[in-house]
Amino acid sequence: MTRTKLSIVLSLWASLAAAQERPRSIDSSLTCVGAQLISMPDTSQLEISNVVLSSYESRSMSSINVRNRSAKSIESITVLVEYMGDDSRHVETAVYYATTHRFKDDLLQVQGGWGVRKLTEPLRPNASLQLTSVSDLVALNCPAKAEVTKVAIRFDDISTWSFSSPKWMTDPIFREASVETRTFPETLPFTFLATVELSIAGRAAVVETSSSNAQIGEWLQRQLDKWLIVPGDRGLAAKDAEELTMLVRLHGKLGEISRGDWKQLSTAKSSLLVVDVAPTTMSGGQSTATIGGMLASQHAAKDEY
Repeated sequence: MTRTKLSIVLSLWASLAAAQERPRSIDSSLTCVGAQLISMPDTSQLEISNVVLSSYESRSMSSINVRNRSAKSIESITVLVEYMGDDSRHVETAVYYATTHRFKDDLLQVQGGWGVRKLTEPLRPNASLQLTSVSDLVALNCPAKAEVTKVAIRFDDISTWSFSSPKWMTDPIFREASVETRTFPETLPFTFLATVELSIAGRAAVVETSSSNAQIGEWLQRQLDKWLIVPGDRGLAAKDAEELTMLVRLHGKLGEISRGDWKQLSTAKSSLLVVDVAPTTMSGGQSTATIGGMLASQHAAKDEY
């Protein structure tokens, strides 16, 4: 069974209020340009260029330029770009989407109300447009390659055009995530690494942790069993499982944190998925997680057409 790898950072913050806020100041730690663009074989309808990716504390953002090469105006467009390292190891897959909302599109499972560019008018022939994407993954190194894996276009005459690689795949989305900190078997704050395998059905199973305390893996498994994970959309020949490497940082009740050098610990990884969780303040001992700087439940927001 083939697998891809990504990483997760699980952090427990000092209060639920802090968990409900996006980070107030995040400086870009990595800005990448010049990745080799591997475009689709047929560029008669759409030209893609100018790939840029910036990585931040808890997420990354990327952009591409698209030019309408067809003779018709474009009402909506979806582009998937997989960013990879020198060794073709997966970094992240960006989902770019723009629409006039004139027609209702069939969205991917991982798409929600965020990351959508609303067009005030159709994209005319030969006109260009910059599309941006926000990813929950934090890239640790600049990608060497960016491959266009899927494109879907709807024109103003309702006709469509599409391209997809048989192995196209999106990254997973975490839409419900809660953590019970009171049952954690060590004193907080605490940091550890964990490898988790995510099935095509969205179930996460702990493979191993960096801690010698076996109870930590058992505790993490109980948390993951409660999470709602969308494993990602995929093509017919895509990988049937993903291996997630998690960096788990548990904050103390007063906001203190075990400050390990997580970037150094994760040098063999290509990207991290940052998950922040407040210490328990709710009845039943459950805390609500933020993923990529936003509540997991916000990933389920729907667009209004």
